[in-house]
Amino acid sequence: MTFRPLIAGIALSLAASAAHVEAQPRKTSIRFRMWNSSEHVIEAVHISPSTESRWGRNLIQRPVKPGQKFVLSIPGGCGTYDLRFVAPDGIEYIREAVAFCDDDEVVRIGGRALRKLTAAQAQAAEAAEAAAAGKGK
Repeated sequence: MTFRPLIAGIALSLAASAAHVEAQPRKTSIRFRMWNSSEHVIEAVHISPSTESRWGRNLIQRPVKPGQKFVLSIPGGCGTYDLRFVAPDGIEYIREAVAFCDDDEVVRIGGRALRKLTAAQAQAAEAAEAAAAGKGK
Protein backbone atom coordinates (compact mmCIF):
# COMPACT_ATOMS: atom_id res chain seq x y z
CA MET A 1 0.00 0.00 0.00
CA THR A 2 1.37 3.42 -0.93
CA PHE A 3 1.01 6.52 1.26
CA ARG A 4 1.85 9.00 -1.49
CA PRO A 5 -1.79 10.02 -2.22
CA LEU A 6 -2.48 10.38 1.52
CA ILE A 7 0.58 12.57 2.06
CA ALA A 8 -0.29 14.70 -0.97
CA GLY A 9 -3.84 15.17 0.35
CA ILE A 10 -2.57 16.24 3.76
CA ALA A 11 -0.11 18.70 2.20
CA LEU A 12 -2.88 20.26 0.06
CA SER A 13 -5.16 20.54 3.09
CA LEU A 14 -2.46 22.26 5.15
CA ALA A 15 -1.67 24.68 2.31
CA ALA A 16 -5.36 25.60 1.98
CA SER A 17 -5.63 26.18 5.74
CA ALA A 18 -2.55 28.42 5.74
CA ALA A 19 -3.91 30.44 2.82
CA HIS A 20 -7.20 30.96 4.67
CA VAL A 21 -5.40 32.19 7.80
CA GLU A 22 -3.24 34.59 5.76
CA ALA A 23 -6.30 35.95 3.96
CA GLN A 24 -7.79 37.21 7.23
CA PRO A 25 -6.55 40.75 7.97
CA ARG A 26 -4.56 41.21 11.13
CA LYS A 27 -5.85 43.81 13.59
CA THR A 28 -3.58 46.80 14.06
CA SER A 29 -5.68 48.35 16.82
CA ILE A 30 -8.58 47.51 19.07
CA ARG A 31 -11.35 49.99 19.79
CA PHE A 32 -13.22 50.03 23.08
CA ARG A 33 -15.45 52.40 25.02
CA MET A 34 -14.36 53.97 28.25
CA TRP A 35 -17.15 54.78 30.70
CA ASN A 36 -16.25 56.98 33.65
CA SER A 37 -18.88 56.23 36.25
CA SER A 38 -16.53 57.23 39.07
CA GLU A 39 -16.61 60.51 40.99
CA HIS A 40 -13.17 61.43 39.63
CA VAL A 41 -12.00 63.20 36.51
CA ILE A 42 -9.71 60.87 34.57
CA GLU A 43 -6.66 62.84 33.45
CA ALA A 44 -4.63 60.10 31.77
CA VAL A 45 -5.12 56.61 30.36
CA HIS A 46 -2.12 54.35 29.87
CA ILE A 47 -2.40 50.92 28.30
CA SER A 48 0.45 48.58 27.49
CA PRO A 49 0.83 44.91 26.60
CA SER A 50 1.15 42.86 29.78
CA THR A 51 4.58 41.72 28.60
CA GLU A 52 5.94 45.29 28.71
CA SER A 53 7.54 46.74 31.83
CA ARG A 54 6.56 50.36 31.04
CA TRP A 55 3.22 52.05 30.59
CA GLY A 56 2.24 53.18 27.13
CA ARG A 57 1.69 56.83 26.26
CA ASN A 58 -1.36 58.74 27.49
CA LEU A 59 -4.22 57.86 25.13
CA ILE A 60 -6.50 60.80 25.94
CA GLN A 61 -6.01 64.42 24.93
CA ARG A 62 -8.41 65.96 27.46
CA PRO A 63 -9.79 64.88 30.82
CA VAL A 64 -12.80 62.58 30.98
CA LYS A 65 -15.35 63.87 33.48
CA PRO A 66 -17.58 61.70 35.66
CA GLY A 67 -20.45 60.30 33.60
CA GLN A 68 -18.69 60.74 30.27
CA LYS A 69 -18.14 57.97 27.75
CA PHE A 70 -15.28 57.96 25.30
CA VAL A 71 -13.96 55.73 22.51
CA LEU A 72 -10.29 54.73 22.65
CA SER A 73 -8.03 52.60 20.49
CA ILE A 74 -5.28 50.34 21.74
CA PRO A 75 -2.41 50.24 19.27
CA GLY A 76 -1.76 46.58 18.54
CA GLY A 77 -3.78 43.46 17.94
CA CYS A 78 -5.60 40.99 20.12
CA GLY A 79 -3.81 40.30 23.35
CA THR A 80 -3.50 40.84 27.07
CA TYR A 81 -3.01 44.40 28.30
CA ASP A 82 -2.45 46.27 31.56
CA LEU A 83 -4.62 49.37 32.11
CA ARG A 84 -3.90 52.45 34.21
CA PHE A 85 -6.40 55.29 34.58
CA VAL A 86 -5.09 58.32 36.48
CA ALA A 87 -7.19 60.84 38.45
CA PRO A 88 -6.07 63.87 40.50
CA ASP A 89 -4.44 63.60 43.92
CA GLY A 90 -2.51 60.43 43.09
CA ILE A 91 -5.62 58.28 42.54
CA GLU A 92 -5.04 55.45 40.09
CA TYR A 93 -7.28 52.70 38.79
CA ILE A 94 -5.10 49.79 37.63
CA ARG A 95 -6.10 46.44 36.18
CA GLU A 96 -3.56 43.92 34.91
CA ALA A 97 -3.83 41.14 32.35
CA VAL A 98 -7.05 42.21 30.62
CA ALA A 99 -7.74 40.34 27.38
CA PHE A 100 -8.86 42.50 24.44
CA CYS A 101 -9.83 41.46 20.95
CA ASP A 102 -13.40 42.56 20.16
CA ASP A 103 -14.16 46.14 19.22
CA ASP A 104 -17.38 46.30 21.28
CA GLU A 105 -15.92 45.97 24.76
CA VAL A 106 -16.32 48.58 27.49
CA VAL A 107 -13.97 49.55 30.31
CA ARG A 108 -15.92 51.03 33.21
CA ILE A 109 -14.29 53.06 35.96
CA GLY A 110 -16.48 53.13 39.01
CA GLY A 111 -16.30 52.86 42.75
CA ARG A 112 -12.73 51.82 43.38
CA ALA A 113 -12.28 49.50 40.41
CA LEU A 114 -11.85 49.08 36.68
CA ARG A 115 -14.10 46.51 35.01
CA LYS A 116 -14.15 45.24 31.46
CA LEU A 117 -17.68 44.62 30.20
CA THR A 118 -19.23 43.35 27.02
CA ALA A 119 -21.49 45.78 25.16
CA ALA A 120 -24.57 43.94 26.49
CA GLN A 121 -23.32 44.15 30.11
CA ALA A 122 -22.62 47.88 29.69
CA GLN A 123 -26.14 48.48 28.31
CA ALA A 124 -27.66 46.62 31.26
CA ALA A 125 -25.57 48.63 33.74
CA GLU A 126 -26.54 51.92 32.03
CA ALA A 127 -30.23 50.96 32.18
CA ALA A 128 -29.92 50.04 35.87
CA GLU A 129 -28.24 53.39 36.66
CA ALA A 130 -30.89 55.28 34.74
CA ALA A 131 -33.65 53.44 36.61
CA ALA A 132 -31.97 54.13 39.95
CA ALA A 133 -31.58 57.82 39.07
CA GLY A 134 -35.28 57.96 38.15
CA LYS A 135 -36.31 56.51 41.53
CA GLY A 136 -34.19 59.07 43.38
CA LYS A 137 -36.19 62.01 41.97
